[in-house]
Amino acid sequence: MAPDVDFDAVARANPGFSGPDLANLINEAAIIAIRHEWDVIFARDIDEARARVILGRRDTSNALLPEEKRSVAVHETDVCSSRCYWSTPTRWPRSRSCPPVGPSGLPNNSR
Repeated sequence: MAPDVDFDAVARANPGFSGPDLANLINEAAIIAIRHEWDVIFARDIDEARARVILGRRDTSNALLPEEKRSVAVHETDVCSSRCYWSTPTRWPRSRSCPPVGPSGLPNNSR
């Protein structure tokens, strides 16, 4: 550990972390230090590890492919247009926005 690491400050900065959580934090900081080819763990490594432990690893493989984006957009458009159609008295939407629906799937004002 580098001299700038204060374990009391690390413990205070992570309220609610159990012993294994703090051990995981230090392990992540060690992995970060190794990737930077450092021999010691610095306080900035622990700060970066905290974000990784709390928020999770940054994963670019979760991004949608263009054809998946289009499929999702078509699906969401279909859901919105059918909800607008079935929730209007004349069965034709008069506004550009869909009315909010409740848990039953009915518009909130028609209960």
